Amino acid sequence: MDDLVKKTKGIITKEGLVRAGDRILVGCSGGIDSVALLFVLREISHDFHFELGIAHVNHLLRGEESERDEDFVKGLADRFSIHYYAKKVDVKDEARKTGKSLQHAGRDIRYRFFYEIANQLHFNKIAIAHNLDDQVETFLLRVIKGTGIRGLSSIPVKRGRIIRPFLTIYRSEIEEYVKTRTVPFVEDASNAKSVYERNYVRQEILPAMER
Repeated sequence: MDDLVKKTKGIITKEGLVRAGDRILVGCSGGIDSVALLFVLREISHDFHFELGIAHVNHLLRGEESERDEDFVKGLADRFSIHYYAKKVDVKDEARKTGKSLQHAGRDIRYRFFYEIANQLHFNKIAIAHNLDDQVETFLLRVIKGTGIRGLSSIPVKRGRIIRPFLTIYRSEIEEYVKTRTVPFVEDASNAKSVYERNYVRQEILPAMER
């Protein structure tokens, strides 16, 4: 068994993230983390006896690339015969109206959509692909911006319907799984832009700390 699959089953069992009969909606952008989560959950669904659905939000931020991502995720759903739910939202307009950053506005829109689908179609769990690297990045961002003790707890492995089966797993382990299994995914060109705060932490601060 792949290490990633084994570790994911371990955290699911240890944290009680899933029970037999659960209906799990997987938030999938088409990127490496969420696609790997979809593949792993599909692989272990027979052991834990749960059902999957896929939700995708097209933020309309990257033109043809955003349309490509949506088509890609729909293709995965068709390939695996999994119910698929998608929504197009102008995140830039939402950010302007609310005064939030693009990243924060996009996050709010995604979670709102995930909960809408979960409520309407009776998904009792929503799986998000946050991993240990995301956890470290979130911790550092909160330290930099200033936070209380509660804020330093970073991302929880579960909160209400939200579950994060990859939260104790490094991104390098996800990359190894994808490489070994030749799992397809799409690249978001904006991930290379250090103008976004999380990308700056990932590309500049963490490498400096490692050195």
